[in-house]
Amino acid sequence: MKKTELKKALSLVLLLAKKYKTQIIAFAAVFIFGIVPLGNGYPFGFALYIAMDSYIGLGFGALCLSTVVGDGPLMGISVAIGLFAYKKLWEGSRQKPYAKPLVALTAMSFIWVSGIGNGAYTMAQSASWLVITPLFTMLYSFALDSECKKIMRHGGFSAMVFTVMLFVGRLSPFLWFSYGMTLLIAFSAAVKGGMLYGGLYGFLAGLSLGTGGAAIGGVTAFVCGLFSVVSEKCALLCGTVAGFCTGFYFFGLKNGFSLFFSFVAAGIAYFALKDKLVLLPFETIPVNPHVKERSDSGFAEAFFAISQTARKNAPHESEAIRTADQYAGISTLLTAAEEKRITEEHTDEALSSKAAALLFGAGVRAESIKVTGGRKKLLIAENVEVDRLALSSAELKQLMSVALGCTMKEPVFQPCSEGVRLVMESAPRFRIECSRNGCPKKGEEISGDTVSFFSGEGGYFYALISDGMGSGKAAAECSRLAGMFLEKLLSAGADRRAALSLLNGFLASRKDEVFATVDLFEADLYTGKGVLVKAGAAPSFIMRGDACRRLESATAPAGIIRDVRAEQLSFELMDGDTLIMVSDGISGEGGCEETEALLSKLKEERSTAVLADTLLAHGARCTGNKDDMSVCVIKVIAA
Repeated sequence: MKKTELKKALSLVLLLAKKYKTQIIAFAAVFIFGIVPLGNGYPFGFALYIAMDSYIGLGFGALCLSTVVGDGPLMGISVAIGLFAYKKLWEGSRQKPYAKPLVALTAMSFIWVSGIGNGAYTMAQSASWLVITPLFTMLYSFALDSECKKIMRHGGFSAMVFTVMLFVGRLSPFLWFSYGMTLLIAFSAAVKGGMLYGGLYGFLAGLSLGTGGAAIGGVTAFVCGLFSVVSEKCALLCGTVAGFCTGFYFFGLKNGFSLFFSFVAAGIAYFALKDKLVLLPFETIPVNPHVKERSDSGFAEAFFAISQTARKNAPHESEAIRTADQYAGISTLLTAAEEKRITEEHTDEALSSKAAALLFGAGVRAESIKVTGGRKKLLIAENVEVDRLALSSAELKQLMSVALGCTMKEPVFQPCSEGVRLVMESAPRFRIECSRNGCPKKGEEISGDTVSFFSGEGGYFYALISDGMGSGKAAAECSRLAGMFLEKLLSAGADRRAALSLLNGFLASRKDEVFATVDLFEADLYTGKGVLVKAGAAPSFIMRGDACRRLESATAPAGIIRDVRAEQLSFELMDGDTLIMVSDGISGEGGCEETEALLSKLKEERSTAVLADTLLAHGARCTGNKDDMSVCVIKVIAA
């Protein structure tokens, strides 16, 4: 074969290996675990296969192959076929926590009973399978479940480390190599995870070599983790001394040189590989570093207490009562804002672990990774090793979109004091196209309606029509006051219910009689939820496909009564939805049917501006322009 052909073949193999890396790892893991012996059996491959939720076909092939390599292929393959059928039956569904260990016990019982012809002694030896297989199935399930608690996942990872070390011990003819691998795991786990998790991994890795290995690995990792707060070199030196003394106690002077060589080899390997080999399972530094939180709840409680005191000590319907209502509104506003902030700043542990695992599998190395937010996700990876980053921005975006269950924006790399920070945030599901039009009442120069479009903090869109009492300058002042009040609060991230309640209290507390209708549309561009809030407002219309639906309510305008009773209509937004909001000057008395009929004829119209102009002209013809007229057209478009 020519060199060029050989290079092409190798390139193809490497390309396929990179593309199907996860599948190859899954196949190799089941096969390797399946040829690890325990007594005179091979239970670990069955345990891992039962614990897996993905790559069922590949795992089945690996399990059959490992059964052929091991003993008793006939019964082993029969049980593997039964397990394959079982997993196909439950594919994609969430099983009960006890289901997998129970399946493992049943499978091992068949294999155990099949060996009855080998004698009672062999049966007694292999009885441990009936305990080991369900136990390791449960532990492996913990490791593979990203939503599992941290301590349980570490238990699962440590079980995997134990199994891998059993394989290494069987494969390697040199005992010093097996001890060196155990010590490398102990060093890595202790430095990254501290003495608790370090001791766990070191003990179980050493247990695969016997009781002496368990003592050496456990003591080495525990002491190393204890001194890891001082410095890395100090931790490794103290751990080496303690571990070597433990080994000398167990094995004496005879194997002292071989053990010393293992410690030296493990130390050299650790310093050579620590920047290239990131052992994520050992990482116990919080994936979401603690952020000191500020709280507005104290102010909310203070305003609430003031409002309660004012109500107790003031005569009914006095100005003090109205002031108390305003304080209560401020309290509600602050409480809602605090709850929203906590939700958006909360770190999602499960998604953080999932993102960290996927990024690690894709070759992205970072000191810490956290995912925050409820409706809007934010991923931050600290101290990313950019020089080792093999993925493009588009590939990173696609990977994290799948991991977090939402469309993510392109990654942004920010230089910081200790390296480079990777920041990704979720992209909105929808965007808005909108138009408005209006004119004052015939004979008036100023319209009493206020129409505005504005954005809220965190990806909200708002459309507002406020119709002031009467017409002309007085109505304009009232509606502009209401519009400005709501726009400022909602733009700053206030809850719409609290903002409307505060507006109502503000208008009701004024000495002159002032009220205004409120027609407010809120669109959450991230979740796709739309809410229409109406307080004395005219009907609105939503066009979806070939249908036109009227949305109306019978409520009083803001400022008339003490407790505003606005109706809130919630619905899921869809691509192509068109919402039409109008003031009562457009529809007039009994004009809703005509407006609805006109909209049904205009269902093919794509331009929001044309729709707004057509509706205004139609309203002027129908009502004779006897009132202020305003129209908003909002079209929802998938981003």
